[in-house]
Amino acid sequence: MLIQGTSLVIACLNSPASTVVSGEAGAISELLALARARGFVADRLPVTHAFHSPMVRPVASALAAHLQTGCFSQLRGNVISTVTAEPLTPDADLRSLLCRQITQPVHFCEAVRQAASGLDLFVEVGPGRTLTDIVSEFVDVPAMALDSGGGSLRGLLGVAGAAFPLGAAIDRRFLFEGRFARPFD
Repeated sequence: MLIQGTSLVIACLNSPASTVVSGEAGAISELLALARARGFVADRLPVTHAFHSPMVRPVASALAAHLQTGCFSQLRGNVISTVTAEPLTPDADLRSLLCRQITQPVHFCEAVRQAASGLDLFVEVGPGRTLTDIVSEFVDVPAMALDSGGGSLRGLLGVAGAAFPLGAAIDRRFLFEGRFARPFD
């Protein structure tokens, strides 16, 4: 393990071929050089802090205080934690899990594997398609991205087109609201 004996920690287990480490910038630079010298593909993520590491522990305390001011509803449906990589019960302590997420590694790969059982389609909700690309590396369930930050409806229409034959109800009326379009059946 390349980080053994350093101050670096594993921040995210994205996939069997992708691990993110976190820590002080100088130690990250040393690790990048070592990894590349050993033939690994290694890049620095464009982040401002050592996320998912003990270095950001003060944020966890601040978040814990803030979360005490809000109300959480009971979970509905199947929710898999990326802190524990296990399904959550409806009465799970979400405040604790969110605070732990600040300093503990993200178990994305195992959480996705847990979630994949019984699914027909993964949909990445948000901008881009980074998670879709990662998921496609290690599970057989198709993954698609909405790419809500994109410049077109391509992602949305692609997801709708994939979800419809799987039985999802599609209400296409909103696509034509406020637009000139001839009625069609």
